[in-house]
Formats: sequence, C-alpha cells, structure tokens
Amino acid sequence: MTKSTDEMDPNVRKFLEAIEQENADRRNSAKRLIQAVQGDDVDELFYALHWAKDADGLHRGFRGIGRLAAVSKMAQEAFLQIWMEDGDLIRSEVCDDRVVMDALWVLLPRYDGPGLTLYRGDGMANRKHRSYGLSWTRERDVGLAYAASRRSRYTDGTVLLSTFAPPEAIICAPFLHDNRFEECEYVVDRRRLNKVSVEQRLSYKPE
Repeated sequence: MTKSTDEMDPNVRKFLEAIEQENADRRNSAKRLIQAVQGDDVDELFYALHWAKDADGLHRGFRGIGRLAAVSKMAQEAFLQIWMEDGDLIRSEVCDDRVVMDALWVLLPRYDGPGLTLYRGDGMANRKHRSYGLSWTRERDVGLAYAASRRSRYTDGTVLLSTFAPPEAIICAPFLHDNRFEECEYVVDRRRLNKVSVEQRLSYKPE
C-alpha cells in the first residue's frame, strides 16, 4: 500500500517535492518559451530562453516550437542573433539534432535561393555516423580552417566535407543578414542532403 505524503520520511518527501518542482519548472519554462517566440517582445524572448536553459526545458520548448506553423518576424530576427552567438551551446543542451532542426525551420529567417555547393569541417566520427553539424559554408577555405582547428578534439582526425545542398535542405543563410564572422554560413538540415563527400582528411594533432 502506497504511503501518503504525510506518512513519508521527511527527507524522502522533500526529495519528491524537489523532483516535482523541477518537472513543473521544466514544463512552465518550455511553455513560456513557445509563447515568447510567437510574440513581439525581445526582452521576453531572451528571458524565456534563459529560463528554459536553467530549468532544463529547452528540449521540450524546441519540440513545441517545431510544431508551430510560424513565429513572429521579430522572433526570427532576434533568434538569428542568438543562434549566431550560442548555436553550438543550444544544440548541445537540446541534445537532439532532429528537434533542433525542426525548430530552426520555424525560428530562423528562411533561405530563399538556389542550391549550392557547401563545405564543412567536422570530426571523422561524425562522418562515419552521418551526424554532421548544422553550420556549413560556401567557402572551401573556411571549412578547411575549421577542420584544421579541431584536429586536437578528435582522435580519429577531422575531415573537410562537401555537398551540393538543394534549396530544400538550406534552412537559413545567416551571413546574408549579418556577416560579422565572415564565414558565409548556411544552416543546413542534413536529413535533406543527398551525397556528402570527403574532400580532405586531416589526422589527429594534439595541442
């Protein structure tokens, strides 16, 4: 027979209450983030995003955003700046590229152009598992520089990848809005790519 809350050991009760509060914060923070991207308040968007991070609600929030038909133009413009600064961190905290890519189709200003040959520096392990990152470039030298700069992170080395990305695979072209990093970046949904080739392989090089 299950004990009532009043009959539980105080420490057990506190632990369960803390778990329930964490779950409630996660749900509420995700809900607030979904609501924020549909509004026109930049400060609220930033606050909701940070609360979702702190409450471990990003995965739930991004999953909900991916189901939206659209968000406000303000949210797209604001989130583009956030993505350019913290895209890697957001990706790691959501911890599910499928959820991230679904949400980015909604959150980022949509690319409207032709298919392009794009490049990316990535780890050999990501090549083996087809788990390529989302940021690509139209500049071969930029992709190669990324592969070279990350050789110490991957014991099996890095690769310079290339692909012809059809328009339906390109979510956004951030550099067309803000090219402060001079990387000619494109955000790509790898699920919609066809052939991805290895242009060059670089061996592991410890720092």
